[in-house]
Amino acid sequence: MMRRIGMALALMGTVLLGACDGGSDNPLVGSWKMVPEKGNALSEGIGFLMQNQTLIFTEDSMITAGEATRVTYEAEGDRIVVYPEGSSNRGTVYLVLGEDRIANELPMGQRVIFQRVEQ
Repeated sequence: MMRRIGMALALMGTVLLGACDGGSDNPLVGSWKMVPEKGNALSEGIGFLMQNQTLIFTEDSMITAGEATRVTYEAEGDRIVVYPEGSSNRGTVYLVLGEDRIANELPMGQRVIFQRVEQ
């Protein structure tokens, strides 16, 4: 069940990237944990379901629920669009909020916040 939720979130746009290892210009590369945003019912619900899951981004892949998917990235200022391999027109948008926080932008003004996980 958690695997399905993780994959659905990845497709829906809940994936991110983090921990710069010094060699990457991509602020998403690294490990991220979802942080429920108070007052945001969607974020709180997803946060409860994903409370022990980590999202990992590398230079060319995203790992969620133990499954890796090859991806490409397109930077637009503080916005980074993550495209799963084979779907060039259905990317997931992430907004860089700071060095250790990102938000997955969802339709209708919703967002899901992620915090960088120290390695």
